[in-house]
Amino acid sequence: MITCAWCGKVFNELREDCARCGGALPPPDGADAGAPPPPVPRVLPTDFRRRVLVTRNETVLAAGLLLIFATASAWGFLPFSPRVRQSGFGIQEGYFLALFGVFFLFGAALLWFGLRRGMRAVRIVEFGEAAGGTIIAVTRDAFKSLGGRPHTVISYIFAADGEVHNGEAHTCDDAVAREAGQPVHVLYQASNPRANVIYPPVSRFTAF
Repeated sequence: MITCAWCGKVFNELREDCARCGGALPPPDGADAGAPPPPVPRVLPTDFRRRVLVTRNETVLAAGLLLIFATASAWGFLPFSPRVRQSGFGIQEGYFLALFGVFFLFGAALLWFGLRRGMRAVRIVEFGEAAGGTIIAVTRDAFKSLGGRPHTVISYIFAADGEVHNGEAHTCDDAVAREAGQPVHVLYQASNPRANVIYPPVSRFTAF
């Protein structure tokens, strides 16, 4: 089983590209890193930005829930709310209003952080420098799984600007877990090679 990181389509067999969005899929195990990344600016599948920025961005989703909770909870303690207009605005109301205000500010900061990471990831895939890398370790964690498939961390290295840099990719697809010593394509931010992703991205694509 393999999941397209571009749009989320699941396939039971290995293939070179996604039948839904046309995005490149990770190559099977072996000595071949697959087709190299296309030149910049790369044309990204339509759903990719939405997935990275919102629907698969756990930080943004958590921030959204926190903002909704803070807003809904604070509403009842505002001076013009029916409850406060009836009983008056006292110290207790001010305390809870300040508390929910802190939650709201924390949620807003978390939202900004998640969107910033997501935008950076999208820009790396779209405009990042390409380099050849090598997988150095593949770690499978059976305690973290998705549908019975273990969470796998693919650790790799690549050279940029005369230095060797490290990176990680996360997936729950055994078909693309690969093995140590195999080559991989890497895209990285020219000004900060520590911000990097493998290409094609794997199913649990994260913004570092």
